[in-house]
Amino acid sequence: MIPIRTHNSFSKGRDCFSPIFVLLFLMSILPCTAWGGESTARLKELAAQYEKEALPKEAAEVYEAILGAEPTATRVITPKLVRLYVQSEQPGKAMDKAREFMNDTPDPQAYLAGVYTMVGGYREAEVILREAIGSEKKHTRRRIMLHWQLSDLYVKSKRLDMAEKTLVDMLKLEGNAGHEKVTAHKLEIIHKKKAEAGGGARSGTGTKAFRRHHR
Repeated sequence: MIPIRTHNSFSKGRDCFSPIFVLLFLMSILPCTAWGGESTARLKELAAQYEKEALPKEAAEVYEAILGAEPTATRVITPKLVRLYVQSEQPGKAMDKAREFMNDTPDPQAYLAGVYTMVGGYREAEVILREAIGSEKKHTRRRIMLHWQLSDLYVKSKRLDMAEKTLVDMLKLEGNAGHEKVTAHKLEIIHKKKAEAGGGARSGTGTKAFRRHHR
């Protein structure tokens, strides 16, 4: 059921019989087919207000109600729900929505791995990205992007040696021209993090490999 809040700034000064709350009550007991366009518009306003007030759980519940009334809005609302479920620390729901939406994205595997990373599912994200890299034989740019994403994942999960190795391995692939600056920048970030963590002695490996492959 859609939450009716009376303690936040949105509802401050309103009672449970205000128009928006009466609307919410009626919409909670009526079938979606009985909702009018004006009712859905009001819900969108409420969801936006919850987002503005940093209440992602409440916003998600309202967006779910909107989605029930407007199934055609799936491509617009579902990515919002993924983000809101991540923000409200509901990883199961975030991943369910991500799987529903992934095939509407330019790169479903990269997208799903990205959401896994956001909810802390590093191992799952790693498996997806490694499988994607292993199966990508044609599109050089996608392969490079996947390597970057995998390296970023390792950085986020504090596996700096693996992050560096991923970029070094990428440098050995053909078709890297035009992407050297991004790769060099990522390696530099990794080296700084390793130095800060006391692992600076080995931090030159990636830089040497980068220069060797791009003289």
